[in-house]
Amino acid sequence: MYQIEEPTYILYFGVVILVIVMYLANVFWRRKKRRLFAEEKLLKKLSPDTSKSKAFLKMLIVVLALSSMVVALMNPKVGTQLKTVKRQGVDIVFALDVS
Repeated sequence: MYQIEEPTYILYFGVVILVIVMYLANVFWRRKKRRLFAEEKLLKKLSPDTSKSKAFLKMLIVVLALSSMVVALMNPKVGTQLKTVKRQGVDIVFALDVS
């Protein structure tokens, strides 16, 4: 059984989806501009050490971080049984005399 304490934060997953859409739009735009700039062979000669996976990995980490923050804001409670427990205990206060 699980319970979400703040279900209104589910809407923030829209921000995560927006970030993914913006990333994909950027990838397609860059591909289009590269094709207009030069041929594939020439681009490989001009920049031989470009990494395609580094940008994807960075984006994946950002999306996972944002998703984790949204889940943390929602404060899900997971367990077999939900019940309210009254706290019991003694508060101890230490006071120092600094005169």
